[in-house]
Amino acid sequence: GYGHGIGSGFGGFIGELRRKGLDVVIVIDGTGSMKLIIDDVKAKMMQLTQSIHRLVPIARIGIIVFGGKGEKMGIQPLTLSPQKLSDFLNGIQAMGGGEWEEDTLGACQTAINKMDWKPYAKKVVVLVGDSPPRTEDFAPLLALIRQFKANNGTFNTVDVAAEEHERFEREFWLKVHREEPPKISPLPAFYRQTQAAYKVLATAGGGSMKSLTKDAHINQQVLILAFGDQWQTQVAAFGRGLNGSGSSP
Repeated sequence: GYGHGIGSGFGGFIGELRRKGLDVVIVIDGTGSMKLIIDDVKAKMMQLTQSIHRLVPIARIGIIVFGGKGEKMGIQPLTLSPQKLSDFLNGIQAMGGGEWEEDTLGACQTAINKMDWKPYAKKVVVLVGDSPPRTEDFAPLLALIRQFKANNGTFNTVDVAAEEHERFEREFWLKVHREEPPKISPLPAFYRQTQAAYKVLATAGGGSMKSLTKDAHINQQVLILAFGDQWQTQVAAFGRGLNGSGSSP
């Protein structure tokens, strides 16, 4: 209920998006270590799409699921349909990706260069993963993201490394020791490298980096990043049912 929107506040911002459009592409690492995160995205995709449509009914969402170099990507083109997005995700199984560094560059090239972006829409990419880009891919990826920003795009990242590390340790302790771990061990160096890389990428793309924690669920973060950190308080109110795990509304 923001009408056509006037002025420079949130109403004006939403009114502009309702006129020109909002296209959001989620680029998600689909390798085995990401299974729990992908399950969370699957469980809440309907609610995420509905939350975005409450604000911008003409908003479209696309998804790219990627693995290692040479592995086939899953691609869901930009769509208005929550059902298409859910059906696509339900066909995805986290697997493969034996390498530590996945094909982040290839996935982002597909998102930025091959999606059917509306010319005048606000264009948003949200990269979700737990591994840094390959070393040799970092410079071309930065150049790609800077060009995307110059073309009215915003590039954001969601680093799930800390959440993943904590979940793994809790599951290991419960399985082996049948109790919660006394404390979570420090984040391994390769996870810290992911965080550092994701921060640089988001800065280059004019966006934000979010680190997932048990209090900040993945689809709630994607919802906020779709509109921008500056509107976090206003947008969060539209994310009913997103800030929790499982498939309950």
